[in-house]
Amino acid sequence: MPLSFWANHSMYSDLQTLCESRDVTMSSYVDDLTFSGKSVNELFQRSVSRIVQDAGLIIHPDKTRLFRRNEAKLITGVIVRADRIDVRNKHHKAIYTLFNEMRSAVNDEELKAIHEELLGRLNAAGQINPAFKQRARNLITQI
Repeated sequence: MPLSFWANHSMYSDLQTLCESRDVTMSSYVDDLTFSGKSVNELFQRSVSRIVQDAGLIIHPDKTRLFRRNEAKLITGVIVRADRIDVRNKHHKAIYTLFNEMRSAVNDEELKAIHEELLGRLNAAGQINPAFKQRARNLITQI
């Protein structure tokens, strides 16, 4: 992350100046940028695109989206709502599937591999929702 920032310091500085002029908050995680505020609209999006392109970078069109104020937002794999954050449905499904696969494991080696993947997914989801951390603890006690 620091290398990405320093390699593109001029671009981040220009983006920050734009954000400050519009009372917009910018967040970044490696190469994912998120902008929030009342002034985030199509005009703002075009300004960001211009700054990024001037820096010699390309914005992935499928990963660029404007969300309405009350709409659930997908930001770096997390569902962000007005009053809380949630785990994505596809992550819920993967965890549910692994619990089912655990029941049908044919040997200890397969069961161990499923446990490891399931613990990883539960701990990742636990960063968003603490209930998943408790499920991981319960799974560890069963092993």
